[in-house]
Amino acid sequence: RYRPLDPDKQPLSSEMTGGGGGTTDHLQWESVKERHIKAGSLDKLVECLIGPDNVMDSRHFQVFFATYKAFGKPFEVLERLQKRYATMEEDAGASTQALVTQNSIRSNLVCWLDMYPEDFYATDDDFVILSKLVEFACKFRLVELRPKAMKLRQHFKGVKADGGLMARVLSRDQHAIKFGYENPDAVENAGERAKQFDVSMGNCVQIAEQLTYWDATLFKEVIMHQCQSSVWSRRHKLGAERYYTVKATIDQFNAVSQRVMTYVVLPECKAEFRAKVITKWIEIAKELRAFKKFSSLKAVLSSLQSEPIHRLKATWTLVPQKYLTAFRELSAIFDSGELSIVIFF
Repeated sequence: RYRPLDPDKQPLSSEMTGGGGGTTDHLQWESVKERHIKAGSLDKLVECLIGPDNVMDSRHFQVFFATYKAFGKPFEVLERLQKRYATMEEDAGASTQALVTQNSIRSNLVCWLDMYPEDFYATDDDFVILSKLVEFACKFRLVELRPKAMKLRQHFKGVKADGGLMARVLSRDQHAIKFGYENPDAVENAGERAKQFDVSMGNCVQIAEQLTYWDATLFKEVIMHQCQSSVWSRRHKLGAERYYTVKATIDQFNAVSQRVMTYVVLPECKAEFRAKVITKWIEIAKELRAFKKFSSLKAVLSSLQSEPIHRLKATWTLVPQKYLTAFRELSAIFDSGELSIVIFF
C-alpha cells in the first residue's frame, strides 16, 4: 500500500544526491510492504492482533473477531490477551515499545466490548468472562475498560432475566393481534379465515412495506459468525442460542411462505376466490421487487410454485394473463430449480 510522507521529515534532494542544491524532490507518497496472516493457530492469530509496529491491526481485528468462534472460545482469547498484557507490564517502565503494545491491547479489549458484546454473554448468573475482565481492569487500573465491562455485565443480567438473547430479537408475535381462528390446523375455521383475507388490490403496497420492514429489522440483528457454515452445519447440536439471529430470518421466510400457501389452499373455497388470492400475492410480489426485497419475494414465489398450489389447474386458468406473465418474469429472477420446493429448516 501507499502512505503519505511527512513533509517535515522529507530529506532534501541535495542530501540524497550529495549535490549543493537545497530544493526538495516533492515526493509525497511512499510504498509500504504489509504482512497479513492468512492462517495460523489461535495463539498466533491473537498475537497478530497487534501489528509489527506494536499498533492495533484494525483489519485483522475485524476478520478475527467475526470468525474466531469457529475454532476458539471468548475465554481463550481473553486469557491470551491478558497474559500478554501482564508480560508487557514488567517492561513497561523501561521500554516505550512495551507501553505502545499495552495501549494496543487495551484498544483491542475496548473495541471487542463495543463491537461484539454478545461474545461475553453466558447462561450462568455470574458471567465469568466479564467478571474476569473486571478483575483484570482493577488490577492494572484500566479506567476506560472497567466501567464498560461492569455496565455490560449489569445489562446482560437484565437480558437473562427477560429470557435471554433470543427474546431480544423482534418477533411478529409481539405486535400481531391474535384471533380465535388463527390456528392453521383448525379446518373448521376455514370460512372465517377466508373472510379475513382482503382480495382487493388497495393494500398491496402496505403489505409489501410491512414485509420489507420485518426483513430489514431481522437482517440488522444478524450476527456475522452465526452465518458461518461451521456454526450452521452443527445447529442441531449447538442449540438455538448459538444461531438465534439467523434462525429468526429463516422463521420469517417460512412464515411468509406458509401464510401464502394457507390462504390459497383453504378448504371449501371456490376456484374464483383462490384465483383472486393468487393474483393479489403476485401483485404483492411485484411491489417487493420494486422495493428490491428479494427475501420475501422469494418466499412468496416459492410458495406459489409449491406443489399444493401448483396443482390447482382450474384456479390458475382464472388468473388474468398479465399476472401470469408477471409471475413468470419474477420467477426468472431466481433459479427455477430452487423455486419448485419450499424448504423448511
